[in-house]
Amino acid sequence: MSAISIRVVTTVEGLEALAETWEFLQGESADKKSIYNTYDWVLAWWVHFGRGKQLNILVFEREQRAVGILPLMRIEYRLGPVKRCVLETIGVLDCNHIGAVLPGNNEAVAAATVSYLEGELAGNVSALRLQIVPEDCGLLGPLREQVALSKSLAANETVTTVAPYIQLPSTWNEYYRSLSRNRRDIVRKLRNTMRKTGSVEVVTCKEEDLEPYLSRFFDLHQRRWQSVSGGRWFSDARTRAFYQDVTGRFARKGWLYFSCLSLDGGLAHGKLCYVYGGRLQSGLVARDLRYPKYSLGAFHTIHAIRYAIDNGLREFDLGRGDEAYKFHWAKSARRCLEVLVVRRAIRPGLRFRLIRALVLLHEVRENGIITSYRLRREKKRQKCLRKEMRLSP
Repeated sequence: MSAISIRVVTTVEGLEALAETWEFLQGESADKKSIYNTYDWVLAWWVHFGRGKQLNILVFEREQRAVGILPLMRIEYRLGPVKRCVLETIGVLDCNHIGAVLPGNNEAVAAATVSYLEGELAGNVSALRLQIVPEDCGLLGPLREQVALSKSLAANETVTTVAPYIQLPSTWNEYYRSLSRNRRDIVRKLRNTMRKTGSVEVVTCKEEDLEPYLSRFFDLHQRRWQSVSGGRWFSDARTRAFYQDVTGRFARKGWLYFSCLSLDGGLAHGKLCYVYGGRLQSGLVARDLRYPKYSLGAFHTIHAIRYAIDNGLREFDLGRGDEAYKFHWAKSARRCLEVLVVRRAIRPGLRFRLIRALVLLHEVRENGIITSYRLRREKKRQKCLRKEMRLSP
């Protein structure tokens, strides 16, 4: 079998030219498919957030035919006079299966990736940083093996969070019967409460409905997080523009589940999810804090689960994070890793710590001190919960 070569795409024009190839590889990949590795997500993210970064997309080819793709970017981190260039995944917010590879090519693509890294990390690149990689990622194992064989590279993996998920049966009744008796009682009471309320309406938005509902969703999300943590997610015009862009793209392709629950004529709860690769992937949730007694989040989750089952989906991914409410519905969870690869040295641990320190400083600059502190505190809380649940390595 002929060797694999790597073509590096560094321009937006080059990225746009990859659309057809990228979609083919995603469709044929044997790995679980992540919405965050799709061409549409990466392009939209890059258009809105790529400023100050450099595209570094690896296209793996055998006999001039693409067999794999790794969407990476170069980003420079600074700490005073110290600066480091890092290769990272592009725009990942949740479970990231690294890239798309044709069946039977994982080992060869991993070997080619390590060969490429050996050259880059000997130059001005300090590390490869892969974020939120689920432990069942098909490319992760071969990549581990190839890095271990390398004489010039060292790797470090850290469990950063977990991602609960529901393995969906073919009917709602099967799923309902799988719940505990207490949970079944709660589902029944919720449905009765909403039926008696009478003024509840759940709308699954279509493409033509997106603009007005998205605007209300953004405002509701922003009010909620400002009230509890001072968050500023949708106060950034780029973030709003990005979600308007990407939801429009996904709606046209049938990849969007955007559901809004109205109570007394006003938006009380919104759920923005993605439908891709046979799964429903949780995205963002917005809720009005004035209606705590109605358990709108639980009611809306039930609606989403039924939607997924009725549409023949195999899995409902509740998104990263080990919040207790997710395990009311899900019995399984994937560990998600941060994978760092650096040049082997006498004390590679120092390199790992330096990269993480630079990333932390970058988070503080991007989010502000208060928000960054709360994010780090939440990560520590999740780490303690993972130990209690025996989900840490």
